[in-house]
Amino acid sequence: MGRPYKFELQQLETTYQWAHGVDIAELSTKVRNGGRSPVLAIGSGGSLSTACLISALEQQCRGTFAAFDSPLLASRNPAVFAGMRLFIVSARGRNTDVLGFARNSIAAEPVTLTSLCCMADSPLTDVVRSFNRGHGFEFPSPSGKDGYLATNSLVGLNTIIARAYGEGDALPQRWCDLFDATDLRYALEQEHHGISPLQSDEVLLLFGADSRAAAIDFESKFHEAGLANVQLVDYRNFAHGRHLWLALRPATTVFFFVCPTDKAIAEATLKLLPKSVSAIRVETPLAGIAAAFAMQAAVFEIVAAYGEDRGRDPGRPVVPGFGRKLYHLKAFPQSAVDIRSASIQRKQRARNRFGLPDLSNQEWDSAYDAFRQKISSIPFKQCIVDYDGTVCDHKDRFSGVTVDVAKSLISLLDGGFSLGVATGRGKSVREALRAALPKRFWHSVTVGYYNGAIVLPLEDDSLLNQTVAQANPLADVARLIREANIAGIKLTERPVQITLELEGAESAESLWFLTAALLAKAHKTEVRIVASSRSVDIVATETSKLNVLRKMSGGGTFREHTLFIGDRPSWPGNDYELLSEPASLSVDEVGFDLETGWNLAPPGVTGCAALVHYCNQIRKSKRHFRLALRES
Repeated sequence: MGRPYKFELQQLETTYQWAHGVDIAELSTKVRNGGRSPVLAIGSGGSLSTACLISALEQQCRGTFAAFDSPLLASRNPAVFAGMRLFIVSARGRNTDVLGFARNSIAAEPVTLTSLCCMADSPLTDVVRSFNRGHGFEFPSPSGKDGYLATNSLVGLNTIIARAYGEGDALPQRWCDLFDATDLRYALEQEHHGISPLQSDEVLLLFGADSRAAAIDFESKFHEAGLANVQLVDYRNFAHGRHLWLALRPATTVFFFVCPTDKAIAEATLKLLPKSVSAIRVETPLAGIAAAFAMQAAVFEIVAAYGEDRGRDPGRPVVPGFGRKLYHLKAFPQSAVDIRSASIQRKQRARNRFGLPDLSNQEWDSAYDAFRQKISSIPFKQCIVDYDGTVCDHKDRFSGVTVDVAKSLISLLDGGFSLGVATGRGKSVREALRAALPKRFWHSVTVGYYNGAIVLPLEDDSLLNQTVAQANPLADVARLIREANIAGIKLTERPVQITLELEGAESAESLWFLTAALLAKAHKTEVRIVASSRSVDIVATETSKLNVLRKMSGGGTFREHTLFIGDRPSWPGNDYELLSEPASLSVDEVGFDLETGWNLAPPGVTGCAALVHYCNQIRKSKRHFRLALRES
């Protein structure tokens, strides 16, 4: 099984050079613009050390809390995934653990889900991309798939990740410049009290922060190849009783992974060890991410040396039959969360964010049943939907309305019902809707551009984009923001709206608070600030997405017979007013109000997929339509 380990190591230079040159622009953008939600990185087997590296880089480079774990342990409480950005790392993306974890994490609807693989056409990528907020990245390595142990995939993905976090320039240009194994090989070959360090079946590895990822890979490779029993411990945790192991088993070989940041504590620890202990010092002058890579290079050399001493090729072990069966065990059955449970959990999380007390199970069931029965009983005559994040997913922002969404909207219009679309954008949405909907329906579609500041039938060709007039109260606000000279803010002025975008940000939450503070300081109370997922809009106080309702054929008289659907119901979300209406549904976030804005889509189904789900539940008659909502 597998390929010769030496052959794997001979390809590392080629893999390293390839990883330094491969296009990672899209991944870099996702990493830089990831928002401030905590990160959980998942890796199985050899990829666990790469997950560790992601966690370290997220904290060091972006100042965001991050952790790493295996699929099984991380899945203990999937409810917490809803507030996290998840990374899944896998060489091939085919093992049952990462696939099972990915499917179950999607049901928990994390902030984002990102996978990284070293193979094309990975099943993991397909699973991740099925999620509205999923991003599956594949970087097919020129070395092909690994043998038995993770080698080239590890180097390739680690290098790509380091570059994505902006640390590529800190790495040496060549793999061979990372670590000189001459002194290490000499130390391993020297006998200590008549015993070679390589002969011990007990190994203790002491490490620091920069060498943690390499230490995890050390333990993985030694056990996977059956070379020796390994204990991992950081320098200070070693002092808390772990030293007793050495006192009772002095034949244990101790490795010291020494980087500049932990050199002092490593040397102090080493001086205190009994002279009878065989201690191998593995040191690098490189710091930070370069030190992590240097220690990884050292691990490859140490594994090779142990394999040679034992006469076994670490890359080609004899795998027992029970081991193969263990590998293919399925420990992650598909999540059985139903729509009722998912809907209640979404509301629970929303109320928790506001610090509201939780309800009893009976109270939650009653609240869910009351809303579901209410919205199912209403004879609707028209529907108003948000555009970005509802009709059009953010990843399709520049490609327009998908075929499935278009079919759903056409089916509603074909029944003789009116459609309203509320958007923070202008002409681009008109063009997208016209491309998706047959011209015979345009008169039945009312569009509220710029958050409802301008409301026109879809068939209307009126000009929408002009410069801000000096008499417009928004002109003073625009000038105020320009004079604040805040780096990274892109300001777009229109007659009825100012749009702000923060360069390199995927979430507008921090920009909204920044803008609100700036305007409050200047006592600008004649405007409102609302947020979409990516931008902040400043509009006049009378501007509202509900203006669409007032301009539709039925006007306000149809209010109680209008179905409202959006994705941003929590203030300052720009669907706050739409989804505060009694007959409102969300395709994504939910607010704390138990009487409005529930998300009744299946777990893991968000955005335009949730809109299609709702439309599929519509039952039409000649005068109205109803929602026949299912719970499974």
